[in-house]
Amino acid sequence: MLAIALLAARLFGYEVGALCAVLSAFSLLLILLGASFMSHTTAIMFAAAAAAIHVHPKAQRLRWAQLAVGFFASLALITRPQDAFIILGPAALTAVFRGILKVTRNALSVAWIAAGAAGPLLFLLLWNLTLYGRVFASGYNLGASSPDSLNPIIADTFGLSNSFPLRTAVRQFIWTFARFNRVLFGWPCSLFFIPFAVAIRPRRPVLGLLVIFLATLTLYFFFPYYGFEYEARYYAPAALAAVILSAAGIHAGIGLITTFYSRRLPPEAARASAHALTAGILVAFFLYSLTYYWPAYLAPRYRNDYESVSRRPHEICSASISGEALVLLPAVGDDHFRYGSGLVYTDPFLRSRIIYARDLLPDEQCVLDEFPRRAIYRFVPTHSWDSGYLVKLRDRIDPADGSRQNRTDEPSESRSLEPHGKEEISRKERKVREAQTSEVGGR
Repeated sequence: MLAIALLAARLFGYEVGALCAVLSAFSLLLILLGASFMSHTTAIMFAAAAAAIHVHPKAQRLRWAQLAVGFFASLALITRPQDAFIILGPAALTAVFRGILKVTRNALSVAWIAAGAAGPLLFLLLWNLTLYGRVFASGYNLGASSPDSLNPIIADTFGLSNSFPLRTAVRQFIWTFARFNRVLFGWPCSLFFIPFAVAIRPRRPVLGLLVIFLATLTLYFFFPYYGFEYEARYYAPAALAAVILSAAGIHAGIGLITTFYSRRLPPEAARASAHALTAGILVAFFLYSLTYYWPAYLAPRYRNDYESVSRRPHEICSASISGEALVLLPAVGDDHFRYGSGLVYTDPFLRSRIIYARDLLPDEQCVLDEFPRRAIYRFVPTHSWDSGYLVKLRDRIDPADGSRQNRTDEPSESRSLEPHGKEEISRKERKVREAQTSEVGGR
Protein backbone atom coordinates (compact mmCIF):
# COMPACT_ATOMS: atom_id res chain seq x y z
CA MET A 1 0.00 0.00 0.00
CA LEU A 2 2.76 2.45 0.94
CA ALA A 3 4.79 1.65 -2.18
CA ILE A 4 1.77 2.20 -4.44
CA ALA A 5 0.84 5.43 -2.63
CA LEU A 6 4.43 6.71 -2.89
CA LEU A 7 4.49 5.99 -6.62
CA ALA A 8 1.16 7.80 -7.07
CA ALA A 9 2.46 10.79 -5.09
CA ARG A 10 5.58 10.93 -7.25
CA LEU A 11 3.50 10.86 -10.44
CA PHE A 12 0.51 13.05 -9.59
CA GLY A 13 1.16 14.82 -6.27
CA TYR A 14 0.58 14.06 -2.62
CA GLU A 15 -3.22 14.50 -2.73
CA VAL A 16 -3.48 11.71 -5.31
CA GLY A 17 -1.00 9.69 -3.25
CA ALA A 18 -3.20 9.98 -0.16
CA LEU A 19 -6.28 8.95 -2.16
CA CYS A 20 -4.31 6.03 -3.58
CA ALA A 21 -3.36 4.87 -0.08
CA VAL A 22 -7.03 4.75 0.92
CA LEU A 23 -8.10 2.95 -2.26
CA SER A 24 -5.32 0.37 -2.09
CA ALA A 25 -6.15 -0.31 1.57
CA PHE A 26 -9.74 -1.12 0.54
CA SER A 27 -8.92 -2.99 -2.67
CA LEU A 28 -10.49 -6.41 -2.18
CA LEU A 29 -8.27 -8.01 -4.80
CA LEU A 30 -5.13 -6.79 -3.03
CA ILE A 31 -6.56 -7.89 0.33
CA LEU A 32 -7.31 -11.40 -0.96
CA LEU A 33 -3.90 -11.70 -2.59
CA GLY A 34 -2.03 -10.16 0.32
CA ALA A 35 -3.38 -12.72 2.78
CA SER A 36 -2.30 -15.63 0.61
CA PHE A 37 0.99 -17.39 -0.02
CA MET A 38 0.96 -16.20 -3.61
CA SER A 39 3.68 -13.92 -4.97
CA HIS A 40 1.52 -11.27 -6.64
CA THR A 41 1.44 -8.53 -4.00
CA THR A 42 5.08 -9.10 -3.07
CA ALA A 43 6.12 -8.53 -6.69
CA ILE A 44 3.87 -5.46 -6.89
CA MET A 45 5.45 -4.02 -3.74
CA PHE A 46 9.00 -4.41 -5.03
CA ALA A 47 8.15 -3.16 -8.52
CA ALA A 48 6.22 -0.14 -7.21
CA ALA A 49 9.09 0.73 -4.87
CA ALA A 50 11.58 0.56 -7.75
CA ALA A 51 9.36 2.69 -9.97
CA ALA A 52 8.71 5.25 -7.20
CA ILE A 53 12.44 5.75 -6.65
CA HIS A 54 13.15 5.79 -10.38
CA VAL A 55 10.73 8.65 -11.08
CA HIS A 56 12.16 10.79 -8.27
CA PRO A 57 13.43 14.06 -9.83
CA LYS A 58 16.91 13.57 -8.37
CA ALA A 59 17.18 9.83 -8.96
CA GLN A 60 19.57 10.29 -11.88
CA ARG A 61 22.07 12.13 -9.66
CA LEU A 62 21.81 10.07 -6.48
CA ARG A 63 23.88 6.90 -6.50
CA TRP A 64 21.99 5.37 -3.56
CA ALA A 65 18.73 5.87 -5.48
CA GLN A 66 20.07 4.01 -8.49
CA LEU A 67 21.32 1.20 -6.26
CA ALA A 68 17.87 1.01 -4.66
CA VAL A 69 16.15 0.91 -8.07
CA GLY A 70 18.29 -2.04 -9.10
CA PHE A 71 17.80 -3.79 -5.77
CA PHE A 72 13.99 -3.55 -5.71
CA ALA A 73 13.61 -4.20 -9.45
CA SER A 74 15.66 -7.39 -9.21
CA LEU A 75 13.64 -8.51 -6.18
CA ALA A 76 10.47 -8.05 -8.23
CA LEU A 77 12.07 -9.95 -11.09
CA ILE A 78 13.02 -13.01 -9.04
CA THR A 79 9.67 -12.94 -7.21
CA ARG A 80 7.36 -12.93 -10.23
CA PRO A 81 9.21 -12.26 -13.52
CA GLN A 82 6.25 -11.79 -15.84
CA ASP A 83 4.56 -9.21 -13.61
CA ALA A 84 7.87 -7.41 -13.04
CA PHE A 85 8.34 -7.05 -16.80
CA ILE A 86 4.81 -5.69 -17.20
CA ILE A 87 5.14 -3.09 -14.42
CA LEU A 88 8.73 -2.02 -14.99
CA GLY A 89 8.74 -2.38 -18.78
CA PRO A 90 7.50 1.17 -19.56
CA ALA A 91 10.09 2.72 -17.24
CA ALA A 92 12.84 0.54 -18.71
CA LEU A 93 11.90 1.48 -22.29
CA THR A 94 11.83 5.16 -21.37
CA ALA A 95 15.28 4.86 -19.83
CA VAL A 96 16.60 3.14 -22.96
CA PHE A 97 15.32 5.90 -25.26
CA ARG A 98 16.74 8.58 -22.99
CA GLY A 99 20.02 6.73 -22.86
CA ILE A 100 20.39 6.97 -26.64
CA LEU A 101 20.55 10.76 -26.27
CA LYS A 102 22.80 10.81 -23.20
CA VAL A 103 24.92 7.73 -23.51
CA THR A 104 27.70 8.54 -21.05
CA ARG A 105 25.62 9.65 -18.08
CA ASN A 106 23.01 6.94 -18.52
CA ALA A 107 25.63 4.24 -18.95
CA LEU A 108 26.93 5.14 -15.51
CA SER A 109 23.38 5.03 -14.10
CA VAL A 110 22.83 1.60 -15.61
CA ALA A 111 26.04 0.42 -13.98
CA TRP A 112 24.86 1.56 -10.54
CA ILE A 113 21.43 -0.05 -11.11
CA ALA A 114 23.16 -3.30 -12.11
CA ALA A 115 25.26 -3.12 -8.95
CA GLY A 116 22.09 -2.80 -6.88
CA ALA A 117 20.57 -5.78 -8.66
CA ALA A 118 23.61 -7.99 -8.10
CA GLY A 119 22.64 -9.14 -4.60
CA PRO A 120 19.16 -10.54 -5.32
CA LEU A 121 20.27 -12.04 -8.63
CA LEU A 122 23.20 -13.77 -6.91
CA PHE A 123 20.76 -15.11 -4.33
CA LEU A 124 18.63 -16.53 -7.18
CA LEU A 125 21.65 -18.30 -8.69
CA LEU A 126 22.59 -19.81 -5.33
CA TRP A 127 18.97 -20.85 -4.80
CA ASN A 128 18.96 -22.58 -8.19
CA LEU A 129 22.22 -24.34 -7.36
CA THR A 130 20.81 -25.60 -4.07
CA LEU A 131 17.41 -26.62 -5.43
CA TYR A 132 18.18 -27.82 -8.97
CA GLY A 133 21.90 -28.58 -8.86
CA ARG A 134 22.93 -25.84 -11.31
CA VAL A 135 22.83 -22.06 -11.31
CA PHE A 136 20.87 -21.56 -14.54
CA ALA A 137 17.54 -23.32 -14.07
CA SER A 138 13.84 -22.54 -13.89
CA GLY A 139 10.91 -24.19 -12.21
CA TYR A 140 8.46 -22.84 -14.79
CA ASN A 141 7.16 -25.82 -16.72
CA LEU A 142 6.26 -24.06 -19.97
CA GLY A 143 4.87 -26.56 -22.44
CA ALA A 144 5.84 -29.46 -20.14
CA SER A 145 9.40 -29.01 -21.41
CA SER A 146 11.23 -27.97 -18.23
CA PRO A 147 13.35 -30.71 -16.63
CA ASP A 148 13.61 -28.62 -13.47
CA SER A 149 9.94 -28.31 -12.55
CA LEU A 150 9.19 -29.71 -9.11
CA ASN A 151 5.50 -29.90 -9.91
CA PRO A 152 5.11 -31.54 -13.34
CA ILE A 153 1.32 -31.54 -12.87
CA ILE A 154 1.39 -27.90 -13.98
CA ALA A 155 2.42 -27.70 -17.64
CA ASP A 156 1.96 -24.08 -18.70
CA THR A 157 1.27 -23.20 -22.32
CA PHE A 158 0.91 -19.86 -24.04
CA GLY A 159 -0.97 -18.79 -27.14
CA LEU A 160 -3.99 -19.91 -29.12
CA SER A 161 -4.24 -23.57 -30.07
CA ASN A 162 -6.75 -26.29 -30.86
CA SER A 163 -7.33 -26.79 -27.15
CA PHE A 164 -7.49 -23.03 -26.53
CA PRO A 165 -9.16 -21.40 -29.57
CA LEU A 166 -9.94 -17.71 -29.98
CA ARG A 167 -13.55 -18.18 -28.95
CA THR A 168 -12.49 -19.65 -25.61
CA ALA A 169 -9.91 -16.89 -25.10
CA VAL A 170 -12.53 -14.18 -25.69
CA ARG A 171 -15.06 -15.82 -23.36
CA GLN A 172 -12.41 -16.28 -20.68
CA PHE A 173 -11.26 -12.67 -21.03
CA ILE A 174 -14.78 -11.28 -20.66
CA TRP A 175 -15.42 -13.46 -17.62
CA THR A 176 -12.12 -12.56 -15.91
CA PHE A 177 -12.39 -8.85 -16.70
CA ALA A 178 -15.91 -8.73 -15.28
CA ARG A 179 -14.70 -10.33 -12.06
CA PHE A 180 -11.76 -7.94 -11.91
CA ASN A 181 -14.09 -4.95 -12.32
CA ARG A 182 -16.01 -6.11 -9.26
CA VAL A 183 -13.26 -7.35 -6.96
CA LEU A 184 -10.88 -4.40 -7.40
CA PHE A 185 -12.88 -2.34 -4.87
CA GLY A 186 -16.10 -4.33 -4.52
CA TRP A 187 -18.01 -1.55 -6.29
CA PRO A 188 -20.66 -2.06 -8.97
CA CYS A 189 -18.09 -0.59 -11.39
CA SER A 190 -14.64 -0.41 -9.84
CA LEU A 191 -13.15 1.19 -12.97
CA PHE A 192 -15.64 4.08 -12.85
CA PHE A 193 -13.10 6.87 -12.22
CA ILE A 194 -10.37 5.79 -14.65
CA PRO A 195 -11.89 7.57 -17.72
CA PHE A 196 -11.68 10.87 -15.80
CA ALA A 197 -7.93 10.42 -15.40
CA VAL A 198 -7.49 9.53 -19.06
CA ALA A 199 -9.64 12.41 -20.33
CA ILE A 200 -8.50 15.16 -17.98
CA ARG A 201 -4.92 14.14 -17.29
CA PRO A 202 -3.46 13.24 -20.70
CA ARG A 203 0.05 13.15 -19.28
CA ARG A 204 2.93 10.74 -19.71
CA PRO A 205 2.31 8.97 -16.36
CA VAL A 206 -1.27 8.21 -17.38
CA LEU A 207 -0.01 6.73 -20.65
CA GLY A 208 2.53 4.58 -18.80
CA LEU A 209 -0.09 3.27 -16.39
CA LEU A 210 -2.46 2.52 -19.27
CA VAL A 211 0.33 0.55 -20.94
CA ILE A 212 0.72 -1.52 -17.75
CA PHE A 213 -3.05 -2.04 -17.54
CA LEU A 214 -3.47 -3.07 -21.18
CA ALA A 215 -0.27 -5.15 -21.24
CA THR A 216 -1.61 -7.24 -18.35
CA LEU A 217 -4.90 -7.87 -20.14
CA THR A 218 -3.13 -8.67 -23.41
CA LEU A 219 -0.59 -11.06 -21.91
CA TYR A 220 -3.12 -13.14 -20.01
CA PHE A 221 -5.58 -13.11 -22.91
CA PHE A 222 -3.27 -15.70 -24.48
CA PHE A 223 -2.78 -17.72 -21.30
CA PRO A 224 -5.15 -20.72 -21.17
CA TYR A 225 -5.49 -20.80 -17.40
CA TYR A 226 -7.68 -17.93 -16.22
CA GLY A 227 -6.51 -17.76 -12.59
CA PHE A 228 -9.95 -17.73 -10.97
CA GLU A 229 -8.38 -17.96 -7.50
CA TYR A 230 -8.95 -14.70 -5.61
CA GLU A 231 -11.36 -13.79 -8.43
CA ALA A 232 -8.78 -12.49 -10.93
CA ARG A 233 -5.29 -12.94 -9.49
CA TYR A 234 -3.44 -12.72 -12.82
CA TYR A 235 -4.67 -9.14 -13.18
CA ALA A 236 -2.65 -8.02 -10.15
CA PRO A 237 -0.33 -5.76 -12.24
CA ALA A 238 -3.45 -4.18 -13.75
CA ALA A 239 -4.71 -3.59 -10.20
CA LEU A 240 -1.60 -1.51 -9.47
CA ALA A 241 -2.30 0.69 -12.48
CA ALA A 242 -6.06 0.79 -11.87
CA VAL A 243 -5.72 1.89 -8.24
CA ILE A 244 -3.41 4.78 -9.16
CA LEU A 245 -5.52 5.79 -12.17
CA SER A 246 -8.68 5.67 -10.03
CA ALA A 247 -7.10 7.98 -7.46
CA ALA A 248 -5.97 10.33 -10.22
CA GLY A 249 -9.45 10.15 -11.78
CA ILE A 250 -11.13 11.05 -8.48
CA HIS A 251 -8.82 14.05 -8.09
CA ALA A 252 -9.37 15.11 -11.69
CA GLY A 253 -13.13 14.68 -11.33
CA ILE A 254 -13.16 16.96 -8.29
CA GLY A 255 -11.37 19.61 -10.33
CA LEU A 256 -13.82 19.22 -13.22
CA ILE A 257 -16.86 19.53 -10.94
CA THR A 258 -15.29 22.52 -9.19
CA THR A 259 -14.84 24.26 -12.54
CA PHE A 260 -18.45 23.54 -13.45
CA TYR A 261 -19.85 24.85 -10.13
CA SER A 262 -17.58 27.92 -10.12
CA ARG A 263 -19.71 29.41 -12.89
CA ARG A 264 -22.59 29.76 -10.43
CA LEU A 265 -21.00 29.63 -6.99
CA PRO A 266 -18.10 31.32 -5.20
CA PRO A 267 -14.80 29.40 -5.47
CA GLU A 268 -14.89 28.01 -1.93
CA ALA A 269 -18.51 26.92 -2.26
CA ALA A 270 -17.78 25.33 -5.63
CA ARG A 271 -14.84 23.40 -4.17
CA ALA A 272 -16.88 22.25 -1.18
CA SER A 273 -19.75 21.13 -3.44
CA ALA A 274 -17.36 19.17 -5.66
CA HIS A 275 -15.84 17.40 -2.67
CA ALA A 276 -19.28 16.64 -1.22
CA LEU A 277 -20.57 15.18 -4.49
CA THR A 278 -17.48 13.02 -4.97
CA ALA A 279 -17.59 11.89 -1.34
CA GLY A 280 -21.24 10.93 -1.76
CA ILE A 281 -20.44 8.76 -4.78
CA LEU A 282 -17.57 7.07 -2.93
CA VAL A 283 -19.68 6.45 0.18
CA ALA A 284 -22.40 4.88 -1.95
CA PHE A 285 -19.85 2.62 -3.66
CA PHE A 286 -18.25 1.55 -0.38
CA LEU A 287 -21.66 0.90 1.19
CA TYR A 288 -22.47 -1.36 -1.73
CA SER A 289 -19.22 -3.24 -1.09
CA LEU A 290 -19.76 -3.55 2.67
CA THR A 291 -23.45 -4.40 2.62
CA TYR A 292 -23.70 -6.54 -0.51
CA TYR A 293 -20.45 -7.65 -2.16
CA TRP A 294 -18.66 -8.71 1.02
CA PRO A 295 -21.52 -10.54 2.82
CA ALA A 296 -23.37 -11.88 -0.22
CA TYR A 297 -20.42 -12.99 -2.35
CA LEU A 298 -16.91 -12.84 -0.89
CA ALA A 299 -17.59 -14.07 2.65
CA PRO A 300 -19.54 -17.21 1.65
CA ARG A 301 -16.97 -18.00 -1.02
CA TYR A 302 -13.81 -17.63 1.06
CA ARG A 303 -14.79 -17.84 4.72
CA ASN A 304 -14.32 -21.59 5.26
CA ASP A 305 -12.36 -22.59 2.19
CA TYR A 306 -9.97 -19.77 1.35
CA GLU A 307 -8.23 -20.82 -1.88
CA SER A 308 -8.62 -24.54 -1.28
CA VAL A 309 -7.49 -24.24 2.34
CA SER A 310 -9.94 -25.54 4.94
CA ARG A 311 -9.58 -25.56 8.72
CA ARG A 312 -11.26 -28.94 9.08
CA PRO A 313 -8.25 -31.26 8.45
CA HIS A 314 -6.20 -29.52 11.16
CA GLU A 315 -9.14 -29.55 13.59
CA ILE A 316 -9.65 -33.28 12.98
CA CYS A 317 -5.96 -34.11 13.35
CA SER A 318 -5.54 -31.99 16.49
CA ALA A 319 -8.48 -33.73 18.17
CA SER A 320 -7.54 -37.25 17.05
CA ILE A 321 -3.75 -37.36 17.49
CA SER A 322 -1.80 -37.30 20.73
CA GLY A 323 1.93 -36.73 20.65
CA GLU A 324 4.13 -35.61 17.78
CA ALA A 325 3.02 -36.68 14.33
CA LEU A 326 3.48 -36.12 10.61
CA VAL A 327 0.27 -36.17 8.59
CA LEU A 328 0.29 -36.78 4.85
CA LEU A 329 -2.42 -34.95 2.92
CA PRO A 330 -3.56 -36.16 -0.52
CA ALA A 331 -2.76 -34.18 -3.66
CA VAL A 332 -4.63 -35.95 -6.44
CA GLY A 333 -7.54 -35.26 -8.76
CA ASP A 334 -9.44 -31.98 -8.65
CA ASP A 335 -8.26 -31.36 -5.08
CA HIS A 336 -4.52 -31.53 -5.80
CA PHE A 337 -3.93 -28.15 -4.09
CA ARG A 338 -5.84 -28.88 -0.90
CA TYR A 339 -2.82 -30.25 0.91
CA GLY A 340 -2.25 -26.56 1.70
CA SER A 341 -4.92 -27.01 4.36
CA GLY A 342 -2.23 -28.53 6.53
CA LEU A 343 0.78 -26.55 5.36
CA VAL A 344 -0.67 -23.28 6.64
CA TYR A 345 -0.63 -24.77 10.16
CA THR A 346 2.88 -26.20 9.87
CA ASP A 347 5.66 -24.50 11.80
CA PRO A 348 8.27 -23.42 9.21
CA PHE A 349 10.96 -24.82 11.54
CA LEU A 350 9.04 -28.13 11.78
CA ARG A 351 8.85 -28.02 15.57
CA SER A 352 5.08 -28.02 16.05
CA ARG A 353 3.32 -31.04 17.52
CA ILE A 354 1.68 -31.89 14.21
CA ILE A 355 3.30 -31.10 10.90
CA TYR A 356 1.93 -31.79 7.43
CA ALA A 357 3.32 -32.82 4.06
CA ARG A 358 1.97 -33.56 0.63
CA ASP A 359 1.27 -37.26 0.18
CA LEU A 360 3.65 -38.51 -2.50
CA LEU A 361 1.87 -41.89 -2.59
CA PRO A 362 4.38 -44.63 -3.58
CA ASP A 363 7.33 -42.30 -2.93
CA GLU A 364 6.41 -41.15 0.55
CA GLN A 365 9.17 -43.20 2.19
CA CYS A 366 11.65 -40.35 1.60
CA VAL A 367 9.47 -38.14 3.82
CA LEU A 368 8.94 -40.84 6.46
CA ASP A 369 12.69 -41.40 6.84
CA GLU A 370 13.25 -37.74 7.70
CA PHE A 371 10.97 -37.87 10.77
CA PRO A 372 11.74 -41.08 12.71
CA ARG A 373 10.51 -39.67 16.01
CA ARG A 374 7.06 -38.81 14.75
CA ALA A 375 4.10 -41.10 14.22
CA ILE A 376 3.01 -41.03 10.58
CA TYR A 377 -0.61 -40.72 9.49
CA ARG A 378 -2.41 -40.39 6.20
CA PHE A 379 -5.49 -38.17 6.16
CA VAL A 380 -8.34 -39.49 4.01
CA PRO A 381 -10.91 -36.72 3.42
CA THR A 382 -14.49 -36.76 2.28
CA HIS A 383 -15.27 -35.25 -1.11
CA SER A 384 -15.92 -31.78 0.32
CA TRP A 385 -13.01 -31.93 2.80
CA ASP A 386 -15.34 -30.99 5.66
CA SER A 387 -14.54 -34.30 7.37
CA GLY A 388 -12.35 -37.38 7.07
CA TYR A 389 -10.43 -40.01 8.99
CA LEU A 390 -6.81 -40.93 9.73
CA VAL A 391 -4.87 -44.02 8.73
CA LYS A 392 -1.76 -44.71 10.81
CA LEU A 393 1.18 -45.68 8.64
CA ARG A 394 3.82 -46.00 11.34
CA ASP A 395 4.39 -45.42 15.05
CA ARG A 396 7.26 -43.23 16.18
CA ILE A 397 10.66 -44.94 16.37
CA ASP A 398 11.93 -45.42 19.89
CA PRO A 399 15.13 -43.36 20.15
CA ALA A 400 16.46 -45.71 22.89
CA ASP A 401 16.99 -48.70 20.63
CA GLY A 402 16.46 -47.13 17.19
CA SER A 403 14.13 -49.92 16.16
CA ARG A 404 11.74 -49.16 13.34
CA GLN A 405 8.25 -50.49 13.78
CA ASN A 406 6.41 -51.95 10.86
CA ARG A 407 3.96 -49.89 8.93
CA THR A 408 0.45 -50.72 9.93
CA ASP A 409 -1.70 -49.12 7.24
CA GLU A 410 -4.53 -49.57 9.71
CA PRO A 411 -7.05 -46.89 10.60
CA SER A 412 -6.21 -45.12 13.82
CA GLU A 413 -8.40 -45.57 16.87
CA SER A 414 -9.91 -42.16 16.32
CA ARG A 415 -10.68 -42.69 12.70
CA SER A 416 -13.08 -39.88 11.98
CA LEU A 417 -14.34 -36.70 13.48
CA GLU A 418 -17.45 -35.40 11.80
CA PRO A 419 -18.54 -31.75 11.94
CA HIS A 420 -21.64 -30.92 13.93
CA GLY A 421 -24.83 -31.87 12.10
CA LYS A 422 -23.14 -34.17 9.56
CA GLU A 423 -23.77 -37.89 9.25
CA GLU A 424 -20.85 -40.27 9.74
CA ILE A 425 -19.09 -41.79 6.76
CA SER A 426 -20.83 -44.98 5.79
CA ARG A 427 -19.08 -48.25 6.62
CA LYS A 428 -19.11 -49.28 2.99
CA GLU A 429 -17.45 -46.06 1.87
CA ARG A 430 -14.85 -46.34 4.62
CA LYS A 431 -13.95 -49.91 3.71
CA VAL A 432 -13.48 -48.93 0.07
CA ARG A 433 -11.21 -46.04 1.03
CA GLU A 434 -9.21 -48.14 3.46
CA ALA A 435 -8.71 -50.78 0.78
CA GLN A 436 -7.51 -48.12 -1.67
CA THR A 437 -5.18 -46.68 0.95
CA SER A 438 -3.73 -50.08 1.84
CA GLU A 439 -3.24 -50.87 -1.84
CA VAL A 440 -1.36 -47.62 -2.42
CA GLY A 441 0.73 -48.06 0.72
CA GLY A 442 1.72 -51.59 -0.28
CA ARG A 443 3.02 -50.64 -3.70
